[in-house]
Amino acid sequence: MAKAKTGGFEFFDAAGANGSQIAFDQANAAGGVNGCQIKVLWEDTKSDPAQGQQAAQNLIDQGAQVIILPSDFDLGAPASLAAQKAGIFAVSPEASSPDWPKAAGPYTLVQALTTVDNGKGQAGFANQQAWGSTYIVTNEAFNFFKEME
Repeated sequence: MAKAKTGGFEFFDAAGANGSQIAFDQANAAGGVNGCQIKVLWEDTKSDPAQGQQAAQNLIDQGAQVIILPSDFDLGAPASLAAQKAGIFAVSPEASSPDWPKAAGPYTLVQALTTVDNGKGQAGFANQQAWGSTYIVTNEAFNFFKEME
């Protein structure tokens, strides 16, 4: 896993990383995947895109067959490009940018609802409530919030 364990994005990556670890542990307890145990390696991206690329490369050098990416496109794109270059599948279970796989290549997958779907859901809820106006608090530091606007 190339995830932020330190820095400003640690908060966002921690939940996804912990969820992934639980899923891996459950799979291993049930006998693994096709009888093979999942070995999880961790590298800290330090909430820095350049460190994300290096973290992914370190995992690749250690024999990683799949890279679990950060939760945000801006921080995870360099790691996904390293995986793409090596021909290794990379996935961000929490990311929602539909542009990420387009930018990174065919070995990259995001699994969350897209930001467009999130926006449609929020707008639909506001409409059902007959609210005349709504507000979304954003953070320009992360791509997710830019796409929500």
